[in-house]
Amino acid sequence: MAITVNQAFEEFLKNTVNLDKNVSSDAKSNRAELISALDLDDINFFRTYKSINYFFGSFSRKTKCRPLDDLDIMFGLSAEGNTYDCNSWNDVKINPSKDSVAQQECKNDNGQLDSNMVLGKLKKKLKGICDLRVNEVVKNGEAITVNYKSKEWSFDIVPCFFTKPEIDGRTYYLIPNGKGAWKKTDPRIDNERVQTLVEKKGTIILDAIRLFKYWNKRAKVVTLEGYVAESLLLDYYERSYDDCSKYVDIEFIRLLSYVKDKITSDIYDPKNIQGNINNLSYWERQSVKQKVEIIYNKAIDAHYAEKENNHCKALNIWGDIFGGEFPTYG
Repeated sequence: MAITVNQAFEEFLKNTVNLDKNVSSDAKSNRAELISALDLDDINFFRTYKSINYFFGSFSRKTKCRPLDDLDIMFGLSAEGNTYDCNSWNDVKINPSKDSVAQQECKNDNGQLDSNMVLGKLKKKLKGICDLRVNEVVKNGEAITVNYKSKEWSFDIVPCFFTKPEIDGRTYYLIPNGKGAWKKTDPRIDNERVQTLVEKKGTIILDAIRLFKYWNKRAKVVTLEGYVAESLLLDYYERSYDDCSKYVDIEFIRLLSYVKDKITSDIYDPKNIQGNINNLSYWERQSVKQKVEIIYNKAIDAHYAEKENNHCKALNIWGDIFGGEFPTYG
């Protein structure tokens, strides 16, 4: 319970939206333990490349809201002299190293390194090193997922290679594309983007993004995929010349305003690799726009109620927006 809007949001962020620090610390320890076991030398596995292991995803960028359901890991493999041919960003063919027994074992009928076979070998490795705390190890699209029995989180482990600089000077991570080939990505850009904006705008943007994601997960409408939503919200902070408010509800209102105006347009990959990432259909975009507009108008009503010192009315409106977990007045 709370008697002011500011108090309510402080409690809501701490107890419901933001990750618990103890849980995050436990997850990081668990992650380090798993990576350490994977990195051990094994003649039946790929030669690993520890220095390119990379923690990516919203947990790494500190934009993750509760629950802490997954942690993303890029697990580095040594190229050992292999080469690649690129038809497009999401259709990269890797020619396996002649010096790597593991890579040779994962050749397809065309003599190329099959990412699904690499995932299969990674899955077998993980099953061999995981102890009784693990419930299951399964292939999940472009990753191998490790689910624990008594933890709220799982790990999505993505095997990757790291390229030498291409003609434009850029380097990339190559990860499975879900179809047996490989694709380019570069999570460093996403992480650096968030860090740069936090340094410029302050940590309030992290709370605002997590708050929007929390609402987005519970919206009774077509929801925005997490990475797409985050990219759009970061676009706002990159383009805005205004200083951030110190109040997260004000920032949330500003984000709603931006999303309702921009969701019907294409959203471009901040890594400048894959182009438009807004894969919603025309009608899905319109549906999201209408829902966000409704919530925006409610949030404005809550803001005016607060300005009139009617915190009870304001908290009731915010509770209608965020659900029963939002603190009530009293």
